[in-house]
Amino acid sequence: MKKQWRLLLVFGVGVALAASAFTWHLNGDNGHGIAFTAEVTEQQFGKTTTTDKFIAAFRPDGSNVWVRTIPTPDGKVIDRRTMLDVQGHKRMIVDGATESVLTYPVPAETNLSRLGKGCATIPNATRSTRLGYEVVLRVSEDHDKRYESWHAPALRCMALASTLSKKRSGKLEPIVVREVKSIRLGEPAAKLFNIPATYVERSPAEAMQEMSRRFNLNIPPLSPDSDMERRYKEER
Repeated sequence: MKKQWRLLLVFGVGVALAASAFTWHLNGDNGHGIAFTAEVTEQQFGKTTTTDKFIAAFRPDGSNVWVRTIPTPDGKVIDRRTMLDVQGHKRMIVDGATESVLTYPVPAETNLSRLGKGCATIPNATRSTRLGYEVVLRVSEDHDKRYESWHAPALRCMALASTLSKKRSGKLEPIVVREVKSIRLGEPAAKLFNIPATYVERSPAEAMQEMSRRFNLNIPPLSPDSDMERRYKEER
């Protein structure tokens, strides 16, 4: 259990950073000004198959939040959120398990509302329709992995479906499949973006120590030289 929760915190932080970076690159002028909330299902395939659900919400200025619900070691259920604040020029990980906020400032010269033209400008793109929206196909390959995703220009180029596959025994097999199940247009619920005043700014190492303290997990400290800790300090 202790090892699992150390991995969960590390994995959660890492995935949150990756998700926010991915979102930035696809948020361009396409669908500018539109606000919506999406319900997303994610399946992970390995020795066992797990299914997870989360919420993605976008405000008219491009600010967005990805909310994943996870259980804690004491049996409670909390939210872990990845947020991009366009006006504040920062991205944040908001962890309900430790009541922590990990803030990563974005350089002031970065125009977050115009990052990347995204999916609408892909030449000769394969097109289809999902949930009533036109989507275009993006494909990328790296060594033994392949990533396919269908992006909606009208929804800030959000991927309405994606599959990450890995080559095993010479054959590509899906390892992560995401699919948007519903889209609700309009301003998202304010509570999705609210951060409780009692939450404390912490680095990844400090958040991990707080996880250990709260749940008596005796987690080994995260090294100051770790990629997560170094990145946190360098971007501040």
